[in-house]
Amino acid sequence: MTESDRFVWQKLGCHFKTNDLAVLVSSRRQFTAHLLADLQTIIEDLVAPWSPELLGFHQWNEYLPMKLSDLTTSEGKPVVQLTPLQHQDIDIGEDEPYASINNGLWLITIDGGMPAVVMLSKFNARGGPKVQVEIGHLPNQVGHDFASGFLRTIQTQGKSSRYYRNKAVSFESTDFEGTNETMRVHKLPAVSRDDVVLSKATMGPTRHARLRFC
Repeated sequence: MTESDRFVWQKLGCHFKTNDLAVLVSSRRQFTAHLLADLQTIIEDLVAPWSPELLGFHQWNEYLPMKLSDLTTSEGKPVVQLTPLQHQDIDIGEDEPYASINNGLWLITIDGGMPAVVMLSKFNARGGPKVQVEIGHLPNQVGHDFASGFLRTIQTQGKSSRYYRNKAVSFESTDFEGTNETMRVHKLPAVSRDDVVLSKATMGPTRHARLRFC
């Protein structure tokens, strides 16, 4: 980063080698916030082969979703500044929490020397916290195919969460209207066979085969 690179639009202009960032096109999808750890890990795995440059950026309103078009603005009050990466710990039911990124921008160069950008951001919607993933690229078929495949992979892999599989979770309201929900991971004690109070018929050979104990 040079001394003059204070804003995201400057980094994007250098990355895409253009002074007209309005030519960029993008695709985005939104997810519930409990998938943040999975989404971030999937993104990191997918972009790793292209040796990405990861940037942090300022979010001026946490109740509005940030869009790539916001980052390309070069004039006026809404100009988005570059910032150090900000992390927040997420409880995933393990000994150590997951260090999630509040807002991240991965600059990558895909096959054929084509520049692209992957944006991960969070915001507080009325129905609860959300995560947004947006892919930006030049207006060509290579970029379009990359964005479509990238988002399709994220959505498919995100459905089978690697961090919360086989764990007990609950959603809890955090405001007076009960509209803003957060997820809590519960650490349940192990249950042995002696702790289960069931009739002998239920615990018989036929039905016992269907029960699982920790």
